[in-house]
Amino acid sequence: MTPPPAPHPMSHDRLRISPPLSREERTVLEGLAGAEGTARRIWAGQPGPRSPWTPCADGCCLLVGRRRSEATAWLRFLVRELLAPRSAAARDRARRVGLVDHQLEGDVDLGPGGAVRVRGARVTERAAARSQSPPRGEVLRPDDPGPAS
Repeated sequence: MTPPPAPHPMSHDRLRISPPLSREERTVLEGLAGAEGTARRIWAGQPGPRSPWTPCADGCCLLVGRRRSEATAWLRFLVRELLAPRSAAARDRARRVGLVDHQLEGDVDLGPGGAVRVRGARVTERAAARSQSPPRGEVLRPDDPGPAS
């Protein structure tokens, strides 16, 4: 028996999945992403027309694509409905297409929109830090009371 492939090194564009996705599971996720060469899938309640998340060829991680503005909503949907469903109805739907429970882990940089962190089945979003500096061209002095109301 061939040993499983070594996991990819963690980076800021992928999440680790355990156990790794099977070929059938990868096909379902690729279909939701509209990946070339796969049958397009639509799942009730999906947050948009195409998922920005695609599995790697080994099934050990999910990679985020260019549509990062939808990444957090899609990730929450994928975890809730397909990868780690908690409700009995969601577990039944996932099992009908060959999906089993998975754990996800990692932090993904979403660019100017912030970042997303996943631990197990918990997805948290971190918004980008807002600049505290004044807009360009505006100078604030400590004794300036600000605009008159």
